[in-house]
Amino acid sequence: MRYQTNSGEKLWDAKHESLSVEIKRVKKENDNMHIELRHLKDEDLNSLNPKELIPIEEALQIGLTSAREKQVRNLFNDGNLEDAQEECWHTYSLEF
Repeated sequence: MRYQTNSGEKLWDAKHESLSVEIKRVKKENDNMHIELRHLKDEDLNSLNPKELIPIEEALQIGLTSAREKQVRNLFNDGNLEDAQEECWHTYSLEF
C-alpha cells in the first residue's frame, strides 16, 4: 500500500478491490457469528442487554420443558408411575 501511495501506480484492479471488500464483509460476518455462538453457549452473556436475553431465556425454557416432558413420558412408559408423578409435580411447581 505504501509503494502504491508513493509511486502513484495502481497495484489493485477493480476485481481485486471487490474481492478485498468481500473478504472484509465475510470476516465481519464471521466475527458476529462467533459472538452469537458464545451467547448461545452461555459464555458471554454480560455484553447483552435485557431485551437480547429474553429470546435466549425463552429458548432455554422451551428446551427444559420439552426435556422434562420426555422424561415423564419415559418414566410413565417404563411403568414407574410414582417417579413420573413426582417429576410432573416438580416440573409444574417450578413453572408457577
